[in-house]
Amino acid sequence: MSFLAIIPKASWACPLRRSPRKIGCTAARSSSEGCTLQPYGKAPGSSTAASDFSTVEDSRELPYVPLRKAPERGGPSVFVHRTPGSCAAPLGVPPNRALSPHLRGDSGNYALPTGAYLLHAKRGFAISPLNPHIHRGVLYPRVPHPYVLVVLLRSVPGIGGAGEVKYVRRGLFRHHLGRMGWALPATWQNIDLVHSRMLSLQRRQQQQQKQQKSSEPLSTHEGLRQGPGGERLDILSAAAAAADIRGVDLPVDDEGPVLAWVRKLRLLFAVETEPSDSTQLAEPLTPQQLLQRLSEEEGLDLLPGQLRLLRRRITPSPLQQQQPKECHATEEILQGRPLAAITRVGEYDLLAILPTKARPLARPFSIEVLSKENLRRALEAEKQQGADEAEQHMTFALPSL
Repeated sequence: MSFLAIIPKASWACPLRRSPRKIGCTAARSSSEGCTLQPYGKAPGSSTAASDFSTVEDSRELPYVPLRKAPERGGPSVFVHRTPGSCAAPLGVPPNRALSPHLRGDSGNYALPTGAYLLHAKRGFAISPLNPHIHRGVLYPRVPHPYVLVVLLRSVPGIGGAGEVKYVRRGLFRHHLGRMGWALPATWQNIDLVHSRMLSLQRRQQQQQKQQKSSEPLSTHEGLRQGPGGERLDILSAAAAAADIRGVDLPVDDEGPVLAWVRKLRLLFAVETEPSDSTQLAEPLTPQQLLQRLSEEEGLDLLPGQLRLLRRRITPSPLQQQQPKECHATEEILQGRPLAAITRVGEYDLLAILPTKARPLARPFSIEVLSKENLRRALEAEKQQGADEAEQHMTFALPSL
């Protein structure tokens, strides 16, 4: 049979946290269980007889509450309180392993250093040893980052489509998406492997189209199986290719303040052009060069499938400039077409799809592709104009009266 010793509010004089559940109510076991109530300020085993405080009615003293042990230098400590006489091991310590003397406090109160309760637990995610939640003597560690970034291998209702990079809960990925084979961690190593394999397949398909073979183009799955690798690259590349082809259901710019600086981006590319045509690039501008420029200069890391073409204004060639004005087709409106290699000089309006925890954000920006030769001529003309203006100022004289 157990009794409860209720401590009045006015008698709280304990260095522990003043919680009615932890300090206000202390369970005292009967003498048959080997525990008796002790007066406040005297440890068990003192000269005071235990029979004087065998019942709650006979004792007017406060129950014994040991002082809190100071944390060690290793970091903040986790304290697990137990009543005198209790033989249960603290949370996180194996039953067959006794605590060393330096890990024990006064009267059986254990002071565990940071991370001691995780020595024998293997976790697949990070657990913060700081600010844990303790309820009725049970310690619940907190997960500082409950979301993880994954790439979907198939369309999952409520999450996203195949090839998209989404934030999901760690438990959802660990117990459902990962076990079913529907998603994988979105690491840059996997993305680079998939992208390099897709580039090689695209080049092979272009060569086949140039040779005008009667056979069908090499599919993504067949090409991935032929190369050295595994089924993982096969699934990832197929999902990424499906995401690039799909150009519907694009998000719209909400004009919000989040990542508003992306709207002000205007990248300039000076490239070599053909000698006969100053509007045709000698080598196409690939999406990889644009992504590398965004990552190095602006700190914006994106995937090829997260860039879409909205509009392009192409500079007419010299032959087109000689034709009537109504024959010039300098502007073309595209409805979220996936970004491909750029082969003409002009201005391009792009849409960047940025994944967030709540929903994807759409932010437009623009790039301008110029010819190096035209840019050099423009700089020389500007320099010559500046020199002419300076000479005009030097030769200026006041009119004679």
